[in-house]
Amino acid sequence: MTKPFASLVEAPDALCKLGHLLAALHLGRTMTVLDFGAGPCWLSRFLTLLGCQTISLDVSTTALDLGRKLFNAWPVFRPVAEPRFLHFDGRRIDLPDGCVDRVVCFEALHHVPNVEQVLSELYRILKWGGLAGFAEPGEGHSQSPQSQAEMRNFDVLELDVVISDIWKVCQRVGFTRILFQPFVHPTMAITLEERDSIIKDSGALPRSLSTHVSRSIANWSVFVVGKGPLALDSRGVEGLACEIIPEVEAAESRADGDCIIKVHIRNTGAALWLAENVSDIGTVKLGAHLYDKNMSLLNFDFLRRRIPRAMAFGDSCTLSLAFDLAPGSYILALDMVAEHVTWFETVGNVAVPVRYERY
Repeated sequence: MTKPFASLVEAPDALCKLGHLLAALHLGRTMTVLDFGAGPCWLSRFLTLLGCQTISLDVSTTALDLGRKLFNAWPVFRPVAEPRFLHFDGRRIDLPDGCVDRVVCFEALHHVPNVEQVLSELYRILKWGGLAGFAEPGEGHSQSPQSQAEMRNFDVLELDVVISDIWKVCQRVGFTRILFQPFVHPTMAITLEERDSIIKDSGALPRSLSTHVSRSIANWSVFVVGKGPLALDSRGVEGLACEIIPEVEAAESRADGDCIIKVHIRNTGAALWLAENVSDIGTVKLGAHLYDKNMSLLNFDFLRRRIPRAMAFGDSCTLSLAFDLAPGSYILALDMVAEHVTWFETVGNVAVPVRYERY
Protein backbone atom coordinates (compact mmCIF):
# COMPACT_ATOMS: atom_id res chain seq x y z
CA MET A 1 0.00 0.00 0.00
CA THR A 2 2.95 2.36 0.50
CA LYS A 3 4.96 1.46 -2.60
CA PRO A 4 7.29 2.82 -3.86
CA PHE A 5 8.03 4.25 -0.40
CA ALA A 6 7.80 1.00 1.55
CA SER A 7 11.58 0.61 1.86
CA LEU A 8 14.37 3.14 2.42
CA VAL A 9 16.63 0.78 0.51
CA GLU A 10 14.41 0.24 -2.54
CA ALA A 11 12.74 3.67 -2.87
CA PRO A 12 15.67 5.59 -4.48
CA ASP A 13 16.19 2.81 -7.01
CA ALA A 14 12.48 2.51 -7.86
CA LEU A 15 11.94 6.27 -8.20
CA CYS A 16 15.02 6.63 -10.40
CA LYS A 17 13.81 3.91 -12.77
CA LEU A 18 10.28 5.30 -12.70
CA GLY A 19 11.48 8.75 -13.75
CA HIS A 20 13.34 7.29 -16.71
CA LEU A 21 10.32 5.22 -17.69
CA LEU A 22 7.86 8.11 -17.52
CA ALA A 23 10.17 10.23 -19.69
CA ALA A 24 10.48 7.47 -22.28
CA LEU A 25 6.71 7.05 -22.58
CA HIS A 26 6.04 10.60 -23.92
CA LEU A 27 2.85 10.83 -21.89
CA GLY A 28 0.07 13.34 -22.41
CA ARG A 29 -2.87 14.27 -20.21
CA THR A 30 -6.05 12.19 -20.73
CA MET A 31 -4.07 9.42 -22.47
CA THR A 32 -5.43 5.96 -21.73
CA VAL A 33 -2.64 3.99 -20.05
CA LEU A 34 -2.70 0.28 -19.24
CA ASP A 35 -0.71 -0.56 -16.11
CA PHE A 36 0.31 -4.17 -16.82
CA GLY A 37 0.99 -6.20 -13.68
CA ALA A 38 -0.32 -3.33 -11.60
CA GLY A 39 -0.20 -5.17 -8.27
CA PRO A 40 -1.63 -2.82 -5.59
CA CYS A 41 -1.92 -0.11 -8.29
CA TRP A 42 0.49 2.47 -6.81
CA LEU A 43 1.80 3.33 -10.30
CA SER A 44 -1.76 3.60 -11.62
CA ARG A 45 -2.43 6.17 -8.90
CA PHE A 46 0.65 8.18 -9.92
CA LEU A 47 -0.47 8.11 -13.55
CA THR A 48 -3.96 9.26 -12.52
CA LEU A 49 -2.36 12.15 -10.62
CA LEU A 50 -0.57 13.05 -13.88
CA GLY A 51 -3.93 13.31 -15.64
CA CYS A 52 -3.96 9.96 -17.43
CA GLN A 53 -6.93 7.60 -17.71
CA THR A 54 -5.68 4.37 -16.14
CA ILE A 55 -6.57 0.72 -16.50
CA SER A 56 -4.96 -1.45 -13.81
CA LEU A 57 -4.44 -5.01 -15.04
CA ASP A 58 -3.33 -7.92 -12.87
CA VAL A 59 -3.78 -11.67 -12.53
CA SER A 60 -4.45 -11.24 -8.81
CA THR A 61 -7.93 -10.13 -7.76
CA THR A 62 -6.52 -9.57 -4.27
CA ALA A 63 -3.99 -7.08 -5.66
CA LEU A 64 -6.73 -5.24 -7.54
CA ASP A 65 -8.80 -5.09 -4.36
CA LEU A 66 -5.81 -3.47 -2.67
CA GLY A 67 -5.69 -1.02 -5.57
CA ARG A 68 -9.30 -0.02 -5.01
CA LYS A 69 -8.55 0.39 -1.32
CA LEU A 70 -5.54 2.57 -2.16
CA PHE A 71 -7.57 4.90 -4.38
CA ASN A 72 -10.29 5.14 -1.74
CA ALA A 73 -7.80 5.83 1.06
CA TRP A 74 -5.87 8.45 -0.96
CA PRO A 75 -8.33 9.79 -3.54
CA VAL A 76 -6.97 11.67 -6.53
CA PHE A 77 -8.15 15.28 -6.71
CA ARG A 78 -10.30 15.83 -9.81
CA PRO A 79 -9.20 12.83 -11.93
CA VAL A 80 -9.95 13.12 -15.64
CA ALA A 81 -11.62 9.70 -15.40
CA GLU A 82 -12.26 7.15 -12.69
CA PRO A 83 -9.61 4.40 -12.64
CA ARG A 84 -10.53 1.01 -14.07
CA PHE A 85 -9.51 -2.34 -12.58
CA LEU A 86 -9.31 -5.32 -14.92
CA HIS A 87 -8.58 -8.94 -14.04
CA PHE A 88 -6.19 -10.76 -16.40
CA ASP A 89 -6.52 -14.48 -17.06
CA GLY A 90 -2.86 -14.67 -18.08
CA ARG A 91 -3.64 -15.10 -21.76
CA ARG A 92 -6.06 -12.55 -23.25
CA ILE A 93 -6.60 -8.96 -22.17
CA ASP A 94 -10.31 -8.18 -22.12
CA LEU A 95 -10.02 -4.95 -24.13
CA PRO A 96 -10.74 -4.14 -27.80
CA ASP A 97 -8.05 -3.64 -30.43
CA GLY A 98 -6.27 -0.28 -30.51
CA CYS A 99 -7.89 1.18 -27.42
CA VAL A 100 -4.95 2.40 -25.27
CA ASP A 101 -2.35 5.09 -25.93
CA ARG A 102 0.37 3.64 -23.72
CA VAL A 103 1.27 0.49 -21.81
CA VAL A 104 3.47 0.65 -18.74
CA CYS A 105 5.05 -2.44 -17.19
CA PHE A 106 7.11 -1.81 -14.07
CA GLU A 107 9.05 -4.87 -12.90
CA ALA A 108 6.34 -7.31 -14.03
CA LEU A 109 7.44 -8.84 -17.36
CA HIS A 110 10.08 -11.01 -15.68
CA HIS A 111 7.27 -12.82 -13.83
CA VAL A 112 5.48 -13.77 -17.08
CA PRO A 113 5.88 -17.37 -18.36
CA ASN A 114 4.19 -16.80 -21.78
CA VAL A 115 6.04 -13.65 -22.89
CA GLU A 116 5.22 -13.85 -26.60
CA GLN A 117 1.49 -14.28 -26.01
CA VAL A 118 1.45 -11.35 -23.57
CA LEU A 119 3.47 -9.05 -25.83
CA SER A 120 1.17 -9.94 -28.71
CA GLU A 121 -1.80 -8.87 -26.59
CA LEU A 122 -0.10 -5.61 -25.61
CA TYR A 123 0.55 -4.90 -29.29
CA ARG A 124 -3.07 -5.64 -30.15
CA ILE A 125 -4.61 -3.23 -27.66
CA LEU A 126 -2.16 -0.38 -28.41
CA LYS A 127 -3.18 2.37 -30.80
CA TRP A 128 -1.03 2.93 -33.88
CA GLY A 129 1.77 5.27 -32.84
CA GLY A 130 1.58 4.08 -29.23
CA LEU A 131 4.33 2.93 -26.89
CA ALA A 132 4.81 0.13 -24.40
CA GLY A 133 7.37 0.91 -21.71
CA PHE A 134 9.19 -1.53 -19.43
CA ALA A 135 11.53 -1.39 -16.43
CA GLU A 136 12.97 -4.87 -15.96
CA PRO A 137 15.98 -6.63 -14.41
CA GLY A 138 18.59 -8.12 -16.70
CA GLU A 139 20.30 -11.45 -17.13
CA GLY A 140 21.13 -13.32 -13.95
CA HIS A 141 18.25 -11.80 -11.99
CA SER A 142 16.63 -15.15 -11.29
CA GLN A 143 19.83 -16.37 -9.62
CA SER A 144 20.11 -13.46 -7.18
CA PRO A 145 19.70 -14.30 -3.48
CA GLN A 146 16.51 -12.24 -3.23
CA SER A 147 14.93 -13.95 -6.26
CA GLN A 148 15.89 -17.39 -5.01
CA ALA A 149 14.41 -16.63 -1.58
CA GLU A 150 11.15 -15.31 -3.03
CA MET A 151 10.75 -18.31 -5.33
CA ARG A 152 11.45 -20.67 -2.44
CA ASN A 153 9.22 -18.96 0.15
CA PHE A 154 6.40 -17.38 -1.88
CA ASP A 155 6.14 -19.54 -5.02
CA VAL A 156 6.95 -16.51 -7.22
CA LEU A 157 8.15 -17.03 -10.79
CA GLU A 158 11.42 -15.14 -11.38
CA LEU A 159 12.88 -15.07 -14.91
CA ASP A 160 15.75 -13.29 -16.64
CA VAL A 161 14.96 -10.61 -19.22
CA VAL A 162 17.40 -11.10 -22.08
CA ILE A 163 16.92 -7.99 -24.20
CA SER A 164 18.06 -9.52 -27.48
CA ASP A 165 15.50 -12.31 -27.04
CA ILE A 166 12.75 -9.88 -25.98
CA TRP A 167 13.35 -7.70 -29.04
CA LYS A 168 13.08 -10.70 -31.36
CA VAL A 169 9.73 -11.54 -29.79
CA CYS A 170 8.60 -7.91 -30.06
CA GLN A 171 9.42 -7.88 -33.77
CA ARG A 172 7.53 -11.11 -34.35
CA VAL A 173 4.35 -9.71 -32.82
CA GLY A 174 4.61 -6.43 -34.77
CA PHE A 175 6.54 -3.82 -32.78
CA THR A 176 8.74 -1.74 -35.06
CA ARG A 177 11.35 -0.08 -32.87
CA ILE A 178 13.01 -0.18 -29.48
CA LEU A 179 14.72 2.60 -27.50
CA PHE A 180 16.54 2.51 -24.16
CA GLN A 181 16.79 5.02 -21.35
CA PRO A 182 20.34 4.75 -19.93
CA PHE A 183 19.93 3.93 -16.27
CA VAL A 184 22.50 4.78 -13.60
CA HIS A 185 21.89 3.33 -10.16
CA PRO A 186 21.30 6.15 -7.64
CA THR A 187 23.96 4.85 -5.24
CA MET A 188 26.65 6.12 -7.61
CA ALA A 189 28.42 9.30 -6.45
CA ILE A 190 31.38 11.28 -7.80
CA THR A 191 33.65 13.93 -6.31
CA LEU A 192 33.54 17.64 -7.14
CA GLU A 193 36.79 17.31 -9.03
CA GLU A 194 35.39 14.45 -11.13
CA ARG A 195 32.24 16.47 -11.83
CA ASP A 196 34.23 19.50 -13.02
CA SER A 197 36.47 17.28 -15.14
CA ILE A 198 33.46 15.67 -16.87
CA ILE A 199 31.91 19.07 -17.63
CA LYS A 200 35.15 20.38 -19.14
CA ASP A 201 35.86 17.21 -21.12
CA SER A 202 32.93 14.87 -21.78
CA GLY A 203 35.37 12.13 -22.75
CA ALA A 204 37.09 12.22 -19.37
CA LEU A 205 34.70 9.92 -17.53
CA PRO A 206 36.15 8.44 -14.34
CA ARG A 207 36.66 4.71 -14.69
CA SER A 208 34.47 4.11 -11.66
CA LEU A 209 31.58 5.98 -13.33
CA SER A 210 31.86 4.26 -16.71
CA THR A 211 32.04 0.87 -14.95
CA HIS A 212 28.98 1.72 -12.86
CA VAL A 213 27.01 2.85 -15.92
CA SER A 214 27.90 -0.36 -17.73
CA ARG A 215 26.80 -2.51 -14.80
CA SER A 216 23.59 -0.53 -14.31
CA ILE A 217 22.59 -0.97 -17.96
CA ALA A 218 23.43 -4.68 -17.83
CA ASN A 219 21.55 -5.31 -14.59
CA TRP A 220 18.45 -3.22 -15.39
CA SER A 221 16.77 -2.12 -18.60
CA VAL A 222 14.34 0.77 -19.00
CA PHE A 223 13.05 0.66 -22.56
CA VAL A 224 10.08 1.31 -24.82
CA VAL A 225 8.86 -0.49 -27.91
CA GLY A 226 6.73 1.29 -30.49
CA LYS A 227 3.79 0.33 -32.65
CA GLY A 228 4.71 2.32 -35.74
CA PRO A 229 6.13 5.86 -35.71
CA LEU A 230 5.55 7.76 -32.48
CA ALA A 231 2.35 9.82 -32.65
CA LEU A 232 2.54 13.11 -30.74
CA ASP A 233 -0.41 15.40 -30.04
CA SER A 234 -1.26 18.46 -27.99
CA ARG A 235 -2.07 16.47 -24.84
CA GLY A 236 1.70 16.63 -24.22
CA VAL A 237 4.32 19.37 -24.64
CA GLU A 238 6.57 17.69 -27.19
CA GLY A 239 6.38 18.76 -30.81
CA LEU A 240 4.36 21.93 -30.20
CA ALA A 241 5.38 24.74 -32.55
CA CYS A 242 3.52 27.32 -34.58
CA GLU A 243 3.71 30.28 -36.93
CA ILE A 244 1.48 33.27 -36.08
CA ILE A 245 1.03 36.11 -38.57
CA PRO A 246 -1.45 38.89 -37.68
CA GLU A 247 -2.75 40.91 -40.63
CA VAL A 248 -1.75 44.14 -38.84
CA GLU A 249 1.08 45.08 -36.48
CA ALA A 250 -1.04 47.82 -34.89
CA ALA A 251 -4.79 48.37 -34.59
CA GLU A 252 -7.10 51.03 -33.26
CA SER A 253 -10.80 51.51 -32.61
CA ARG A 254 -13.19 54.05 -31.21
CA ALA A 255 -15.42 53.63 -28.19
CA ASP A 256 -18.45 52.69 -30.26
CA GLY A 257 -17.08 49.46 -31.74
CA ASP A 258 -15.19 46.25 -31.00
CA CYS A 259 -11.72 45.68 -32.39
CA ILE A 260 -11.34 42.68 -34.70
CA ILE A 261 -7.89 41.33 -35.59
CA LYS A 262 -7.45 38.56 -38.16
CA VAL A 263 -4.58 36.17 -37.52
CA HIS A 264 -3.10 33.51 -39.79
CA ILE A 265 -1.72 30.48 -37.93
CA ARG A 266 0.13 27.35 -39.06
CA ASN A 267 1.20 24.18 -37.28
CA THR A 268 4.98 23.95 -37.72
CA GLY A 269 5.58 21.19 -35.15
CA ALA A 270 5.42 17.40 -35.06
CA ALA A 271 2.41 17.21 -32.72
CA LEU A 272 -1.18 17.04 -33.91
CA TRP A 273 -3.29 19.93 -32.56
CA LEU A 274 -6.54 18.65 -31.07
CA ALA A 275 -9.74 20.64 -31.53
CA GLU A 276 -11.77 18.54 -29.06
CA ASN A 277 -10.95 16.39 -26.06
CA VAL A 278 -12.17 15.34 -22.62
CA SER A 279 -12.71 18.41 -20.40
CA ASP A 280 -11.09 20.53 -23.12
CA ILE A 281 -7.66 19.22 -22.05
CA GLY A 282 -5.03 19.63 -24.76
CA THR A 283 -7.28 21.46 -27.20
CA VAL A 284 -5.33 24.11 -29.08
CA LYS A 285 -6.53 27.71 -29.26
CA LEU A 286 -5.19 31.07 -30.31
CA GLY A 287 -4.74 33.12 -27.17
CA ALA A 288 -3.48 36.51 -26.08
CA HIS A 289 -1.86 38.09 -23.05
CA LEU A 290 -2.82 41.72 -22.46
CA TYR A 291 -0.19 44.30 -21.47
CA ASP A 292 -0.25 48.05 -21.10
CA LYS A 293 1.95 50.17 -23.39
CA ASN A 294 4.90 49.69 -21.00
CA MET A 295 4.57 45.89 -21.11
CA SER A 296 3.17 45.55 -17.61
CA LEU A 297 0.90 42.49 -17.53
CA LEU A 298 -2.81 43.29 -17.19
CA ASN A 299 -4.44 39.94 -18.01
CA PHE A 300 -2.51 36.75 -18.74
CA ASP A 301 -5.56 34.84 -20.06
CA PHE A 302 -7.12 37.73 -21.96
CA LEU A 303 -8.45 35.93 -25.05
CA ARG A 304 -9.05 32.50 -26.54
CA ARG A 305 -10.15 31.46 -30.04
CA ARG A 306 -10.70 27.79 -30.82
CA ILE A 307 -9.21 26.24 -33.96
CA PRO A 308 -11.88 24.98 -36.39
CA ARG A 309 -10.54 21.42 -36.72
CA ALA A 310 -7.65 19.17 -35.72
CA MET A 311 -4.46 20.41 -37.38
CA ALA A 312 -1.41 18.35 -38.34
CA PHE A 313 2.02 19.60 -39.40
CA GLY A 314 1.69 22.16 -42.20
CA ASP A 315 -2.03 22.79 -41.70
CA SER A 316 -3.09 26.41 -41.46
CA CYS A 317 -6.19 28.50 -40.80
CA THR A 318 -7.26 32.09 -40.19
CA LEU A 319 -8.90 33.16 -36.94
CA SER A 320 -10.49 36.42 -35.85
CA LEU A 321 -10.05 37.92 -32.40
CA ALA A 322 -12.78 40.33 -31.29
CA PHE A 323 -12.52 42.31 -28.07
CA ASP A 324 -13.58 45.48 -26.30
CA LEU A 325 -11.37 47.48 -23.94
CA ALA A 326 -11.50 50.74 -22.05
CA PRO A 327 -9.78 53.69 -23.76
CA GLY A 328 -6.03 53.42 -23.59
CA SER A 329 -2.89 52.00 -25.20
CA TYR A 330 -2.28 48.27 -25.08
CA ILE A 331 -0.15 45.45 -26.41
CA LEU A 332 -1.59 42.03 -27.19
CA ALA A 333 0.92 39.17 -27.18
CA LEU A 334 -0.47 36.44 -29.46
CA ASP A 335 0.40 32.82 -28.79
CA MET A 336 -1.12 29.35 -29.12
CA VAL A 337 -2.17 27.43 -26.02
CA ALA A 338 -2.84 23.73 -25.43
CA GLU A 339 -5.48 24.02 -22.73
CA HIS A 340 -4.45 22.71 -19.28
CA VAL A 341 -1.10 21.64 -20.79
CA THR A 342 1.02 24.65 -21.80
CA TRP A 343 1.33 27.90 -23.68
CA PHE A 344 3.57 27.44 -26.69
CA GLU A 345 5.92 30.21 -25.51
CA THR A 346 7.00 28.00 -22.60
CA VAL A 347 8.37 25.42 -25.07
CA GLY A 348 10.18 27.84 -27.37
CA ASN A 349 7.57 29.71 -29.40
CA VAL A 350 7.82 33.51 -29.48
CA ALA A 351 4.61 35.41 -28.74
CA VAL A 352 3.75 37.95 -31.47
CA PRO A 353 2.95 41.49 -30.26
CA VAL A 354 0.17 43.65 -31.71
CA ARG A 355 -0.18 47.26 -30.55
CA TYR A 356 -3.71 48.51 -29.93
CA GLU A 357 -5.06 51.97 -29.29
CA ARG A 358 -8.61 52.60 -28.04
CA TYR A 359 -9.98 56.17 -28.23
